[in-house]
Amino acid sequence: MRLDGWARHALVVAVLALVAAWIALPVFDVPPFIYPFNYDNVDALQLAMSYSPDTFFTNAGQVYRPFTYFSLWLQHEISGFTLSAFYSLNLFLWLACAVVAYLLVFVNTASWMAAGAAALLLLTDDRFFTALVWLIERQTTMACVFGALGLVGAYAAQRLDTPKRILLAGIYIALVLAALSKEFGLAFALAVATVAIVGSPRYRSALLRIAAAAIVTYLALRWIVASGPLLGSETSSNRGFFQGSEPEYAGRGLCEMMGLGGTIEHVCYGDLGTGEKLGRYAWNIAATFVGIIFPPLIGDNGEIVAPTFLGETFGASQGYVGFSWSSLIVPTVVLALAIVGWRRNPRLTLPLLVVIVGNALLSFLYFRDRNVLAGVIALYATAGIGATYLAAWAKENWLTGRPPWMRIAVVAIVPLALAYATATRGDAFSEELDGAKGNYATRNPCDEVENFGRTVPQRIAEKFDLPDC
Repeated sequence: MRLDGWARHALVVAVLALVAAWIALPVFDVPPFIYPFNYDNVDALQLAMSYSPDTFFTNAGQVYRPFTYFSLWLQHEISGFTLSAFYSLNLFLWLACAVVAYLLVFVNTASWMAAGAAALLLLTDDRFFTALVWLIERQTTMACVFGALGLVGAYAAQRLDTPKRILLAGIYIALVLAALSKEFGLAFALAVATVAIVGSPRYRSALLRIAAAAIVTYLALRWIVASGPLLGSETSSNRGFFQGSEPEYAGRGLCEMMGLGGTIEHVCYGDLGTGEKLGRYAWNIAATFVGIIFPPLIGDNGEIVAPTFLGETFGASQGYVGFSWSSLIVPTVVLALAIVGWRRNPRLTLPLLVVIVGNALLSFLYFRDRNVLAGVIALYATAGIGATYLAAWAKENWLTGRPPWMRIAVVAIVPLALAYATATRGDAFSEELDGAKGNYATRNPCDEVENFGRTVPQRIAEKFDLPDC
């Protein structure tokens, strides 16, 4: 029995959902839940319980992510202090990222198998770890889902003879929501503009206007409508951007742990000269670009990770821990397929490269692997597109005329390799999630929120029978 188009799509989504359940549900249980005792989760609940939604849109500090905060507030209004509802949405957004990666490949290739393989590799990428265990980090997956949907719409528009206003309006709304979820969503607006420039001229003017309007809307809301630090300097939703609220960092600007070469330092930008700042910016952009493509080579803070014998070359203060040559296999295959996509059809894949570059440029302040997901989605989508061209070339130039047993053997290698990669990566991802669950459960929420008032931590303590704050 042959599956029609919708049945194939449903099958792919069902497989992705099953793999997601296999990775996450043994850790989160049903309904999904882990103890929210770390700083960032208490922070998210503080936003959900303590402020009115207009505050998120009319106040901004060094970060402006009002739609994410609004989603937290809305969930609390609907379900109250039901943590499983918050975690369920985070898990759903993770799955949705894999689905939009599938759509990005399918809309450009009509190959549901290549699209499904790209989505499966994305789903098992452990760089989504933070977006699952931190309630606040839905900001990145929300930006990716909305931004990728806007890009899918732009690709789809290229195939229409006349503009469809509802589609164009949908692209604009998706791009604005992506940017208002997290600033990395702006990379998708740049990609839509690239689709307009390199694609069919029929929609060029409309898509360029939409991309520009989305960026201007975000900037206008952030710099004109919003004013002042979000909720005061002492209660931010991203502590890394507000370290000045801690006495020892007051007046020193953004302070974070940052890598440079093979070393890691605590850096406050207010202490640096102009040249030093620009050097840090350049390193963080380069580290993010490399980290998107070859995650094993970049550490948690943007430092180089390499074999021990290269440690002295990069100025590492200690031996590199955790480097593995085998960890480079999947990234190398993905990059090779992406290169095929960029070479064979730059019109389709150049916008995805713009997402990767845009993601890197927007990470100039510091590197964190939770901030690279937009570029990661674009990379896997490009690899999926490249896979279709490589498969067509192999069929025409290498498999034709070969004995049947050889064709069957070669064709079987691909799904077997994909299944093995899915199993090993998914198992490692699940173990990482389980480690976070155990770590968070041992913390006291009252100790995690020195800059907050005690209302929300006290409520958490009461709910879980912890000592009073």
